[in-house]
Parts: sequence; structure tokens; C-alpha cells
Amino acid sequence: MIMATAETFYYQGNECFDKKDYVNAIECYQKSLERKNEYFEAWFNKGLAHAMLDEYENALFCYRQALELDPDDLDTWINMGAVYNKQTDYHAAVECYQRIINANPMHTEAWYNLGVTYKQLEEYSQAIIALQKAIEFDSDNAETWFAMGNVYGRLGAHFMEIDCYEKVLELDPAHLLSQILLCDISDEHAQQFDRLKTELLCDFSLI
Repeated sequence: MIMATAETFYYQGNECFDKKDYVNAIECYQKSLERKNEYFEAWFNKGLAHAMLDEYENALFCYRQALELDPDDLDTWINMGAVYNKQTDYHAAVECYQRIINANPMHTEAWYNLGVTYKQLEEYSQAIIALQKAIEFDSDNAETWFAMGNVYGRLGAHFMEIDCYEKVLELDPAHLLSQILLCDISDEHAQQFDRLKTELLCDFSLI
């Protein structure tokens, strides 16, 4: 009888993962790790599978085990940051993304995620800096422009917000949220203009 190897269970886990059968994927990765505990890819993918099931503490445990084996793996740090964001532990997420940027200052995804996380922390100036860096390295990413528009909207900088959403629609004409938000901003400005015009006419009539 031929005993299944760690690699055999690992690839079976990948097959389950590809079918979105995350429970069985986790079981396969666990069997793989029982045979070869220092198996970076198995820890990494097991973490992914736990994250897909919203089992965030288990996912973090797996990612930490993976980092014990390869502390410089940037994909693991990205995934840890994403899990911390899901847990609303935004400061921990920031630390993950900053670690990536320290290792690779041109890591576009890390800059984007950092900007979005700063937005969640309401640290808008830091969010803008991070998103600007993401745009510097990839100016054709509609979601980065959309996130930047959100930040400008939070700051009340509506002309800048409009510019961002228009850029989003230039890159992705079917981006529904940008269409809706542009309409909302235009309606709000029209209402403000009508109120101002009414006030001016009232003032003029009193002269």
C-alpha cells in the first residue's frame, strides 16, 4: 500500500479549493501538514481557505505559520492585512501594508490597500498620499480612482471627487456606483444653487 504524501494531500486540497469546497480543502491541507509541517504553501493555502469561510483567527494562525517559514513573502502579508481589515483591526492591517511597502516601495496593491485602510481610520490625508502612490504606479485602475473619490467626498472636496468619478467612468463606463454618486453630487449642487439663487432674489427684493 502506497502512503499518500504531503504533496498528494496538498494538490488534493488545491483541487477542492478550486471547486470552492473550502471545508474539504482545509482537511486536505491539514493532512498535508501532518506529514510535512514545514510546508509553506500548505499553510498559506489553508489560511486562504479559512479566510474564505470567514474563519479569521484560523486564517491568521496559518499565515503566521507561513511567515515563520518565509518572513519575506509579501503575498502572505497582503492576505494578513486583508484579514485584519475584515476584523476591523485597521492598525494591524496598516502595519502589514507598511511592511510590504518597506520591502517593495512600488507594490501597487499594498499602497491601494493602505489608502483604503487609512480611509476606514478617517486618516484622510494619509489615505490620499497612499492612493496617489497607487495611481502613480498604476493609473488605469478604476477602483483606485473610485477610492480616491470617496476620500475627497469625505473631505467635502466635491470638485476633486467629481474628477475622480469621471476618471473611473473613463476607465470603466459601466461602473454603476460612480454613475450614481456623480448624479447625487450633481443633484446636490443643483439644489444648493437653487437655494442660493432664492436667497439672492429675496435679498434683492428687500433693497
